[in-house]
Amino acid sequence: LTTTPPGLSVTVPYDGSTTVPPHPAPYAVAATVTSSGYTGNASDTLVISPRTFENWSETVFTPQQILAADAMSGADPDKDGLVNLAEYALGADPNAFTPLPPLSVDGSSFSITFQRPAFTGITYGAQAGSELLGWSDLSLEVLSPGTDPETVRATFVLPDPKPVRSFIRLTFEP
Repeated sequence: LTTTPPGLSVTVPYDGSTTVPPHPAPYAVAATVTSSGYTGNASDTLVISPRTFENWSETVFTPQQILAADAMSGADPDKDGLVNLAEYALGADPNAFTPLPPLSVDGSSFSITFQRPAFTGITYGAQAGSELLGWSDLSLEVLSPGTDPETVRATFVLPDPKPVRSFIRLTFEP
C-alpha cells in the first residue's frame, strides 16, 4: 500500500480478518489509515487466482528459457530426470537438481513418499507393476492432512508369489 505522505500506518482486513488469505478466492479488502492526524480509506476486491502450471512457469523461467522451450511441461532443463510438470507437481525448482521421492522397501511391500503442495489443477496418481507394461493404480495415503505441503504415500503390496522385479511410478495430470 502507498500513502500520501508515505509511510502512514494502515490496517487492512481481508473479509474482516487481519490474516492475509492463503487460498484462491475473492476477498473484500478495506484499508483504513490509522496514523494520528490523518484519515483515509479505500476498498476493493483482492482476487487470488489458483496457481497453474502456466503462471508458475512464467515465474520460474526466464524469457530466454521460455523461447528455448525449456519451460514446456515435458522439458527437463536441469537434467535431473524430472520433467517440468513433475517439478511443478512436487513443488520443486526446475532449474536446480531435485532428488527423486524416497522409496522404502520391506519384505512384503514397497512404497514411495512425496510432498504434494496445495496447488489446483494437478491430479496425482501412483502405479505399480512387475513389468513396464500393464500398470496397476495404487491408492494415495495422505499422511499429513490439512498441511501445505501434504505428505503422501503410495504402497504396493507384493503379490504371492513375489515377482522377480517390481516398479512404482508417480503420475501427474494437468
